[in-house]
Amino acid sequence: MTTTYFGILADGNTIEKHTLSEVNDVSEVEYRLKCVKSDAWANPPTFTIIDVKGSYLRFRIGNFEVVNIEEESPGSLGGSKNVLIKELNTGKTHSTQLETRGIEFFNRELLPLLHKLNEIGSWTMYEKLEELDRANKEIVRLKKALADCQSK
Repeated sequence: MTTTYFGILADGNTIEKHTLSEVNDVSEVEYRLKCVKSDAWANPPTFTIIDVKGSYLRFRIGNFEVVNIEEESPGSLGGSKNVLIKELNTGKTHSTQLETRGIEFFNRELLPLLHKLNEIGSWTMYEKLEELDRANKEIVRLKKALADCQSK
């Protein structure tokens, strides 16, 4: 098993260091992650959000807190993760699937999702906006298909 530490900067870039103190030496670090990699190639790395002392940290942005990140199964080819997010003002926990592997999972998917939820303020409203976005994309697709049919 090997352990490395990551720092996520405000601009989304990441740094990787051998020790937590090296990550802490970078003043621009907003989030710290501990990564434990198994010696077995089939086992995915495990990421834990930590504080400056290395203790487990409940990850929270505004009214939304990550309760659990279900790790990829060793045999999985896709790499998706089931993430449980609690909406603190309602006490409800919601589940979502995120797809990115490794450290990129945090700055490509998890952080943007939490910031978006915080901006919107409600999981219910977030779901409605996502549904509206899917419907708009389907309308564009159907209009294109109709135009293609009419041009033949």
